[in-house]
Amino acid sequence: MFRHVKSNLLLFLLFFSGRIVHAQSRAVSLAEALQFAQQNQLTVHNKQYNVQVNEARLRQEKAARYPEISGAFDMRYNQQLPTVILPGEFRNLPAQNIPVVFGTKYAATAALEGNYAVFDPERKYNTGKAKLQENISRNELLVAQTDLALEVRKAYYACLLNHKKIKLTLGNLGRSETFLRNTQTLFQNGQVQPVDVDRAQFDVQSQQAELQKATLNLNQNLLSLKYQMGFPLDSAIVLTDTLLLSGERQAVFLPDELKVEARPEYRNLQLQQEQENLLLTRNRHNALPTLRLYGYYGSQAFREKFNFTNTTEKWYPVSYFGAELNWLLFQGFLRRAQVQESKIALKIRHNELLIFERDYVFQTYSKLLAMQTEQQNVHVREANVQLAEKILNVTRIRFENSLVQSQEVTDAANDLLEAQTSYLNALYDFILARLEYERIQGK
Repeated sequence: MFRHVKSNLLLFLLFFSGRIVHAQSRAVSLAEALQFAQQNQLTVHNKQYNVQVNEARLRQEKAARYPEISGAFDMRYNQQLPTVILPGEFRNLPAQNIPVVFGTKYAATAALEGNYAVFDPERKYNTGKAKLQENISRNELLVAQTDLALEVRKAYYACLLNHKKIKLTLGNLGRSETFLRNTQTLFQNGQVQPVDVDRAQFDVQSQQAELQKATLNLNQNLLSLKYQMGFPLDSAIVLTDTLLLSGERQAVFLPDELKVEARPEYRNLQLQQEQENLLLTRNRHNALPTLRLYGYYGSQAFREKFNFTNTTEKWYPVSYFGAELNWLLFQGFLRRAQVQESKIALKIRHNELLIFERDYVFQTYSKLLAMQTEQQNVHVREANVQLAEKILNVTRIRFENSLVQSQEVTDAANDLLEAQTSYLNALYDFILARLEYERIQGK
C-alpha cells in the first residue's frame, strides 16, 4: 500500500512541477526557437560583424579611386641662416670660394598638393578583392545561420522525443500499477504466489526508474536546446510544437529539383574560383605601367620680422604640375611564375566545383532513400508497439484468470518496452534523415 501511495505521489509531483514550470516559463515553438537563436547566438553575431568589417574595407578601397588632396602650412624661424658657397669667378676671384649667407629670419609656406592615380592595376585588384571578401563574409554568415538552424532543430526534436518517452513511460507505469493492484488482490484470495506479486512490483519499480531516466534526459536536452538558442540557461522554456504531424509520417517524399546553387558551401567554392580568376588577372596586369598625375600650388613669404599678417608684404607663388609613368620592365621571370601558379590554382577550384556537384547529386538521392527507409521503419515500429500493447493486455487478463504464469506477463511487458524504444529510435532516425535531406537541399 505504501509503495502504491509513493508511486502516485511521484506522478503527482511530476505533473504539479510541470504545471508550475509551465506557468513560469517561456512557451517556444520551433519557429520561435530558430528566430531567437538567429537573433541571440553570439557566433552568428560575430559573422554579422565580419560582414560589417568587410563592407568598411570595401569602402576604403573604393575611396582610393578619388584624388588625394592635402593642405599644408609651414612656419619657420631661422636661428642661423644657411651659407652658400659661390665660385670666385662671380667677383673675378678665380680659384677662390665665396661664402654667402642667404635667407631671412622668418619664412612661411602655404600650399595645396594633389595626387591622382590615373591607371594602377593594383588598385583595381584591391577593390575586386575587397568586394569578393565582402561576399565571402556574407556567405559565411549564411553558412553559420544554416548550421545553427540545423543544431536547433535537432535539439528541439530531441526534447520532443523525450516528452514522448515520458508519455509512454507514464502509460506503462499506470498499467503496471493497475496490474500490481490486481495481483495483490489475487494473492489475498490465494490465487497467485508471492513471487507473482514481486514480479509485478519489480515491473512498477522498473517503470519508475525509466520515468526518472527519461525526465533527466529531457532536462539535459532542454539545457542543450537553450545553449544552441543562446537562451539564458537558468531560465525555463516549454515546447509548444508536436513531435511529428501525422501528415509528415504519411507524406510521400519525392526528389526535389536539383539546385546545387542553393547550397552556401557551393557558393563558397564559386567565390574562391572568382578569387583565383582575379589573382590571375592581377598577375598578368603586373606587366603594365602605372600613371600618376600630381600638382602643387603654394605661396611663400620671407620676413625679417614676424609680421606675416601684414598684407602689404608680398607672398611669392610656387606651383608645378606633372605626370609620372612607372614601368617595371624585368623581375627575373617572377610574373610568369605567378601566372602559372594562378592557372594551376584555377584548375583546382574548377575540379572542386565538379566534385561538389557530383557529391550533391549522390547525397540528395542517398538521403532521400534513407528518409524513405526510415519512414517505413517508423510505420513498422509503431505497429509493433500497438501489437505489443495488445499482447500485454491479453496476457495480463489471462494471468488474472490463472491461464498463464506471471513470467509471461513480465516477458510481454519487456517486449512492449523494447518495442517502444525501437519506435522512438526509428522516429529519431527519421527526423535526422529528414533534417539532413533538407540541409543537402539548402533549406
